[in-house]
Amino acid sequence: MEPRRRSRGRGAARARRIAPIALLAAIGLAWPARAQGPAKSQPPAKSQPPAKPQAPARPQAPAPKAGDPLATPAATPDPLAVLREVDRYWLYEMLQGSSLEKLGRLPNTHGPVLVRCKILAWAVPAPLTGSHFECQTLGAPDGPEGPTTTRSLIFDAAGVREVIDEKDLADRSRTGGITFPRALAGTWQLDEKGAGDRRTQVSVREETAAVRGVRQKLWVAETRTWPLVNPSLPEPDVEIVRFLPGTGPVLLCTTSFGRSVYHCLRLVEAPPPSQPEHITIASHQAHEPSSLRSREVAQKIETTYGSAVRRCYQAGLAKRPGLRGTLTLHFTVNAVGKVEDLSVTGLDAGVAACVKAAAASWRFPIPISSYAEPRVATFTIGLMLAPP
Repeated sequence: MEPRRRSRGRGAARARRIAPIALLAAIGLAWPARAQGPAKSQPPAKSQPPAKPQAPARPQAPAPKAGDPLATPAATPDPLAVLREVDRYWLYEMLQGSSLEKLGRLPNTHGPVLVRCKILAWAVPAPLTGSHFECQTLGAPDGPEGPTTTRSLIFDAAGVREVIDEKDLADRSRTGGITFPRALAGTWQLDEKGAGDRRTQVSVREETAAVRGVRQKLWVAETRTWPLVNPSLPEPDVEIVRFLPGTGPVLLCTTSFGRSVYHCLRLVEAPPPSQPEHITIASHQAHEPSSLRSREVAQKIETTYGSAVRRCYQAGLAKRPGLRGTLTLHFTVNAVGKVEDLSVTGLDAGVAACVKAAAASWRFPIPISSYAEPRVATFTIGLMLAPP
C-alpha cells in the first residue's frame, strides 16, 4: 500500500505543477514570454535587428528618373516652412549677365533696382496647402511702384511645387522653378510630360555658395522646359533657383530658349516675418436659425480669409497712417455656400470696397434648416482693424 500512496502523491504533485502552466497558457496572449518560456520568446539579437525594419530618420531620395519623389513623404523637420509663413518677405536686387558668375546691374539704370517679395495665403483643396510668392518692383521714392508677379506654390507631404497653371494642380508638366523636396539626399529629379503643352524636367542638387558673404549649403533647383508644339528647339527654357533651407530663395534666375542672358533676383535682405495688422472679431450675429453659426462664419473670415482683409487694410494704412476702426460685413450665405447680397461699411471707403470685392468669392458651409434641408442664412460680422 505504501508504494500506491507514493504514486498518488506524485500524481498530485504533477497536477500542481501542470495547473500553473495551464493558467499561463490561458493568458498567453497577454504574457507570451512567460507562457512560452524566456528562451523561446527572446531570440538572439542578431535575428531581430531593431533598426532594420524601421524607416530611416532621413529618407533617401530615389535615383534620377526612377519615379516621382514627390510621392514619397518625408518625416524630417520642414525646411520649406518659410514659404508658407504669411507676411514673410524678402528684398532682392534685379541683375542680369551671361552666366550666374557674371551678374551685374541692369544697363541704363542709375542705381540698384529692388524687388520686394512676400508670402500671401492661397486656399487650395485639401489635403494640399498653398501660398502665393508675390513680387513687386519697387519704384523711386517719389515714383510709382512697378509691376507685380505672383508664383503659386502647393505643398504636400513631400515638398513644394510651383504651379504654372492654377487650374490644374496635378499637371506636373506645368511646374515652375520653386520646386523642392522637404528632404534632399543626392540628386532629386522630376521628369514628366503630363498632359500639358510643355515638358518639364526638374533637377535638385546641393552645393555650397556664398550668401551675403557667408558660405552656405544651398539647394539648387534647375528647371528645363520644352514646348511640345516645337520639341526641336535646341535649347530649353531654363530657370535656376538657389534655396537656403529655413531662409528662402536667395537667387532666382531665368533664361529663355537658347538665349545666353540670365535675368536674376539676388537676395539683399531677408528680415523675419513682419508683424501683421491686428484683426479681431468685434461682433457676430445670425439673422435666421440654421446649422451655420455666426461664430463659425466669423472665425472662418478671421482665419481663412483674414489675409485678404489684411491686404485691403494695408492699402488703406499706406494712404491713411494710423487708420483703425470697425469694418461691418452684412451678407447672405445661400443654399450652396456662396456669398450673396453683400455689403461692407465702416472704417474707410477704399478698404470697404476692397474687402467687398474679395468677399464676393468667399465660401462657407451650407446652412441646413431644422427640416434637414439647405436654406439661406444672413449674417452680420464686425471686424476690428488696428495697425501693429
